[in-house]
Amino acid sequence: MAVVVLMKGDRGGNPPPSDNDIVISDWHFSGGSADIAVAAKNAGYYAIASQESLHIEIRDVRENLLHTIQSQDIINAVPDMDLSHANSLCGLTLTPSGRFLYMALCDADAGVKDDVILAYNTNTKQLSEFTRLMLQSSDVAQTQPYGMNYFKSKLYVGNHQGAYRVEAARNTVYRTTHNNHQPVITNITLGSAVQDIAVDAENQQIYLMSQDQIAKVWHTTSRPTVVHQGTDFVGLSFSSVFGEKGSEGLYLAAKDEGNTNLSYVPKSELDSRLLDKINDVSLRVESHHPKFGCLLYWLLNTGYGDICTTFDMKVNHSRVIHFIDVIAT
Repeated sequence: MAVVVLMKGDRGGNPPPSDNDIVISDWHFSGGSADIAVAAKNAGYYAIASQESLHIEIRDVRENLLHTIQSQDIINAVPDMDLSHANSLCGLTLTPSGRFLYMALCDADAGVKDDVILAYNTNTKQLSEFTRLMLQSSDVAQTQPYGMNYFKSKLYVGNHQGAYRVEAARNTVYRTTHNNHQPVITNITLGSAVQDIAVDAENQQIYLMSQDQIAKVWHTTSRPTVVHQGTDFVGLSFSSVFGEKGSEGLYLAAKDEGNTNLSYVPKSELDSRLLDKINDVSLRVESHHPKFGCLLYWLLNTGYGDICTTFDMKVNHSRVIHFIDVIAT
């Protein structure tokens, strides 16, 4: 069992006027401690996972259990991997339609053996190996999942120096499984581990989050630009839902003395930065200690956890699972 928090804010992503606007209820998760939360952007599907138990559940918006992937299913899919450590499940994402759930598995022999991406087809319920990539470094202990996301038939996977962009069109998984097809892989170098990835679909930009910076990169290029710096970042997600323009933007989670500080960057600011960049106005500004104008949305009195925004304008925070409703009322 986990906790759901529904928080009603006013337009523009501003904080709720009082604690009276926060409603707490239960959200089912039977896999122990929840560490990773993802959502299908165009469907009412949420996936919650525990790194410790290798347990994954996919539920719909009404909490109906649709799919369960257990540790033995994962171990059977990659019998050559050593998954006997706390962070073996090191990434997760759903495609926008919810057809595929991709997961990253990190071997205990970090930086020596390739890590693995598995694909779970929610239509056929088949779990298969998609590709192998080196995600970890033998020099740096991996303590948090790597970011994953999906946009325009490409799978984005964080690693210890940036991210990979992996060809993942509709039938790519079938071709890799049955025809030995090797997907095209592009390196996006940031210089630090990418722990979360967010997508601004309208502007076709990918946001990469490390522990102390956020960078953006066009979906067709591999040269990221740092747009925000700070400390102790733990989660990033972009929210964009038709009819709720006032709450669109980036949601950023950071450590705050044992709590999770949830901040919000309005899409209007992101768009103005984009326009300035196109007009070559802010090139020098962004290269020198760039900062977004983050608005404190809420201080969650829980431990640090993953976040994701859902198709119905909620923010899913994994540690004890929170759904924070930012729909204007």
